[in-house]
Amino acid sequence: MWVKLIVNNNIYVIALHIMSLDSPAHPSSANADPYDLDRLAHELALRESTHDNSDQVHDLPAFIPLSHDNPYLSAETFNVQEFLLSRSYTSLPDLRTELRDYHAKLKEELVQLINDEYEAFISLSTDLKDEGTRLEEIKEPLAFIRAQVEVGFIEKCYGLLLILQRRRKLRYEMCTT
Repeated sequence: MWVKLIVNNNIYVIALHIMSLDSPAHPSSANADPYDLDRLAHELALRESTHDNSDQVHDLPAFIPLSHDNPYLSAETFNVQEFLLSRSYTSLPDLRTELRDYHAKLKEELVQLINDEYEAFISLSTDLKDEGTRLEEIKEPLAFIRAQVEVGFIEKCYGLLLILQRRRKLRYEMCTT
């Protein structure tokens, strides 16, 4: 027997099996198989024929795995509330597992990046090893050049100051005469 139950505009079809104690389909019967494929197929066919799913559209959330492209993870400032709201369809244990998996993935990528660039990193450090003595060698000549530039600059500024004072004196004389 099938019963239609309507709750909040949702239709539920419930199968009710009424069996008598002397019925061969009763579970206490010795030869009854609760997993009888013919009976299960028949019940499924009945359920599908009374339940039309063609007009129902399920609005399920799309599962988007965590990645570098996630706008909440790549934002300049991380907002926990927005991130959690974007994953509201995920249970907290599942979210924890997902975050741990993403963390492990990031660690693997970092190790891979270090391994890929390890040779370049080591060669860079060995190349820079002898640069300290070279920098010390040019430190004194650079200090000498800097002092000469400063002296030259001061001399030029003093010369310009003298020229400006002469012009001011000439203008003053022209205005008073």
